[in-house]
Amino acid sequence: MGLKDCSIRIYDGVTRQETTVLGGPDNKKVSGHSNKIYALRYHKDNPKILISGGWDKFVVLWDLTSETPIRFITGPHIFGEGLDVNCFGEILTASWRKDDPLQIWDSDTGNLKVNVDWNYKEKEENVKQSTQPYCCKFSNDFGKLIYAGGSQVNSVKIFDWNGNGVATIDKLSHACVALDSSNEIDKNEQLLATGGGEGIIRMFKIKYGQNFR
Repeated sequence: MGLKDCSIRIYDGVTRQETTVLGGPDNKKVSGHSNKIYALRYHKDNPKILISGGWDKFVVLWDLTSETPIRFITGPHIFGEGLDVNCFGEILTASWRKDDPLQIWDSDTGNLKVNVDWNYKEKEENVKQSTQPYCCKFSNDFGKLIYAGGSQVNSVKIFDWNGNGVATIDKLSHACVALDSSNEIDKNEQLLATGGGEGIIRMFKIKYGQNFR
């Protein structure tokens, strides 16, 4: 878990005892985040690498063996579950801002790979009223789709493997602050679940090659 003191605490799932502390004001060994931490993900190919992001506009890749950072990615302003990683080592970030809010990074180099065109549907004069994302996720079928949702204009947007816009779920009553998809990898469809402050979980069926329904 990430705490407001800018530290990350890891616990044994069986004993419930704390095993590791990363960063934080009392950690004289290494510095990490300098502001609130909102998102944590394990690297899918290497469970000894933990990825974290938050308010300080840094994504940190941690080596859990040495308990030190491997590298820093500068830029993403994460204000929710706006962090994910796929099986190819690509890191997806959702920043709560209007400019370049959805980005894909190379975990091996820390370099930016793609600035996803977030406002692919809106006309230029409406960009100032666009959604600012809280959360993002690669679909669980090897990341064929990218999901992201947020506030200001309450909506969820769906992109393909390459970051091209596919569909928008708009006119939500509240901001989308969390989402997840099903694990079915042998079908041409996905189930998408979204949640927000209204206390409702919405389910959508996403069919490849067609609009969601």
